Amino acid sequence: AVLVLTGSLVPIDNSFYGIMILQLVIGAILILYLDEVVSKWGFGSGVGLFIAAGVAQTIITGTFNFLPATAASTTASGILPGFIQSIIGGAPNFAILIPLIATIIVFLMAVYGESMRIEIPISHGQVRGHGRIRGSVGKYPLKFIYASNMPVILTSALLVNISLFASVFQKLGFPILGQVSGGRPISGLALWLTTPNSLSVLFTNPLRVLFYGIFFLACCVLFSWLWVEISGSLNAKEVAKQLYNSGIQIPGFRSSKRQLYMIMKKYIPALTILGGLFVGILAFIADLTGALGGGTGVLLTVGIVYKLYEEIAQEQLMEMHPMLRRVFE
Repeated sequence: AVLVLTGSLVPIDNSFYGIMILQLVIGAILILYLDEVVSKWGFGSGVGLFIAAGVAQTIITGTFNFLPATAASTTASGILPGFIQSIIGGAPNFAILIPLIATIIVFLMAVYGESMRIEIPISHGQVRGHGRIRGSVGKYPLKFIYASNMPVILTSALLVNISLFASVFQKLGFPILGQVSGGRPISGLALWLTTPNSLSVLFTNPLRVLFYGIFFLACCVLFSWLWVEISGSLNAKEVAKQLYNSGIQIPGFRSSKRQLYMIMKKYIPALTILGGLFVGILAFIADLTGALGGGTGVLLTVGIVYKLYEEIAQEQLMEMHPMLRRVFE
């Protein structure tokens, strides 16, 4: 309702405001219901799967759509059909391929980042119960993108809210965050914090791109640190506590919660900052080059699909090493 009333979502006619709000409410309820169904009977999160499907649709249609964007246009709106048309016309437009190339690069870098991890050797000092062997050893993985995509999600939400509040303040007669027209900021702080979706902005207004980039990356690092510290299960102290309670220790060190904490503290804070900076840079580059699906969308899709793969793999816990079973329980 707030998005509609502030002008961020504009109906085709003023008489459709109520219908649009009702449509959004019903859509949100359906998504929540389907999320519960998927979470209970399937794998992963329903909302996550919807996000991944939406981004995939955007990438596919943006790449292969052969229909023109408007009735008056004869050029295909898809990148590949449009590029083929430019070749047939005798004037190849290689610039049209930049968003597609950027999407592929960001996708591959995100997959590579998701697969990077630090593996800490661990052993089980007090193994008990059926199928557990004294002195079993293994490795505890710490992901490079330690806070996952939460830094980018929270930063994007912050930027959207700044634009939203700019619309609210403008309607109240106090445009302290800038002017908004047609749901898009046109001046003030809201404009400077609007995602630049084209490389042309880099040449026409480099200071705005620089300001946005610094703010975006700083927020990603900050939210990455806050998420790890506040979540209650990702910081070094909680990880050490979980491992200690599971009977896990580091070979060559005495079995104590403090010793585990000191070892985890060497890695987790650094991974938190570097991981947040990494996903922030990927999202910023993707947005700046106009990547299909947006930088945040591509990163979310990779993270969602990769997490789905991990959840399916963890369904085979009975085939895993007996010691690791206690870590995931």
